[in-house]
Amino acid sequence: VSKYLKDEKLTPIEKENTWVLTSENKIVWVDEDPNADQYTAWPVWANDSNELLYQVLNRDQDDLVILATDPSSGKNRLLYEEKQPTWVDFFNDIYIFKNGTGFILRSDKDGWRHLYLYDMNGNEINRITSGEWVVEKIVCVDEENNKIYFEGWKDDSFDRHLFKVNVDGTDLTQVTKGKGSYTSEISPNGSYFYSQYSNFNQPAVLNLYNLN
Repeated sequence: VSKYLKDEKLTPIEKENTWVLTSENKIVWVDEDPNADQYTAWPVWANDSNELLYQVLNRDQDDLVILATDPSSGKNRLLYEEKQPTWVDFFNDIYIFKNGTGFILRSDKDGWRHLYLYDMNGNEINRITSGEWVVEKIVCVDEENNKIYFEGWKDDSFDRHLFKVNVDGTDLTQVTKGKGSYTSEISPNGSYFYSQYSNFNQPAVLNLYNLN
């Protein structure tokens, strides 16, 4: 474990230089430089299991790449790269579409953390959200109806709400109402959600809602 100073706090980040994959009792070494001074994290399988995606951040933490590894050979291909003059964070909630057409990133590359849609070759298809506000968490992606549910704040940074938006960026709608901070979870069939909220005058309350 390596500790790196961020915002006057020690932030532990796991540092690994070599990955091992096992397939049919075969050890496959991922094609990486074992001497590179970098951080490797957030592995996630593509839905067809034909590739393993993982992220590599340089020691200065201003250049991050997402690599896709062939588990049969260990060879990498560059899927995405983001450079910033100050700081780049790991993408801890990448969403990969089940049909293999692309993925959603939550990036602050324009100074505000927003959602972007990419194909599986790393080409940007469209920007999903924009503006001087922040997307804080992807809650659920309804692929059948091409909708994304996420938490964030828009008009007041003291509030946190559940929003929905179409994958193409249209029809942005705030789902939860009223002043306060809402933390929400959507049911597996997408019909209901519960939300816990509170504000300066209201202790935490948990409510169940019908999304329809």
